[in-house]
Amino acid sequence: MRGSRIIILDDCTTVLADQTGCVTGILSSKDLLSDGRLLDRVRQRVREATARTKGEAADVRARQASLSSREREVMDRLVSGKHTKAIAREMGISPKTVEFHRTNVLRKMGVDSVVGLVRILLTRATGCSASGGAATFPPCPFCEEHRQAQAVLNQRTDELQAICDGMVDGLLIADAETKRFVRANCAICRMLGYSEEELLCKSVLDIHPTDNLSHVLETFQAQTEGRLPFSECVPVQRKDGSIFFADIASKQIVYHQRPCAIKFFRETTERRMMEEALRRERD
Repeated sequence: MRGSRIIILDDCTTVLADQTGCVTGILSSKDLLSDGRLLDRVRQRVREATARTKGEAADVRARQASLSSREREVMDRLVSGKHTKAIAREMGISPKTVEFHRTNVLRKMGVDSVVGLVRILLTRATGCSASGGAATFPPCPFCEEHRQAQAVLNQRTDELQAICDGMVDGLLIADAETKRFVRANCAICRMLGYSEEELLCKSVLDIHPTDNLSHVLETFQAQTEGRLPFSECVPVQRKDGSIFFADIASKQIVYHQRPCAIKFFRETTERRMMEEALRRERD
């Protein structure tokens, strides 16, 4: 049997072949076990897989040690399923700072996504090979799949948040029943002079002149019912009390399982002033 190759056909039958591929014998699993070569092979594969797993886990520990304390805080929150803005609120820093630390974490850990980060951290936590090798304690596949799915979802959320914050038009989402704001982008914060946290404590009635509130309520009701998708030159009040005019497009949506209205604000004050100047010239 020396010099023969082992080809396992099924759980009970194994073929021995020489270097040219010619069959030299057919053995049962019992014969192989008694011969000892199959067990030797299995033991060798286990030793190799164990060494590979330990090496990968050691590499993960070394990479983690290179992180700063702030980067470790961000990493812990990323793998727990939190998105950039939630992390920023918890840590009392800006979303841009969170993104900066996130980029450093991924670079130092040698991965290109949060999904990859979760995968290599599971290597250390469970002793499982990130490349799929054998390990002493295999991870729960459902837990790993859930973590990876959550990481992908958070990555998509961060991408959508970046798009939202990069918009020129202001965006507000208001609850249809309470009229309170539940989402605001950077553009509307600049327009109104409020921080996002301040806006999320306010309602539709707080950003319009008090002498126009009855009309604001009628308009909001029509918008939430889908009867008024667009309003022109609506007076809007800033935090400092000054007034500007905006065209507002609105649409019904469901946000966090609540009926809401999403509103897009485009400031038209300058256009309004130019139109008035033209009218005066004509007169």
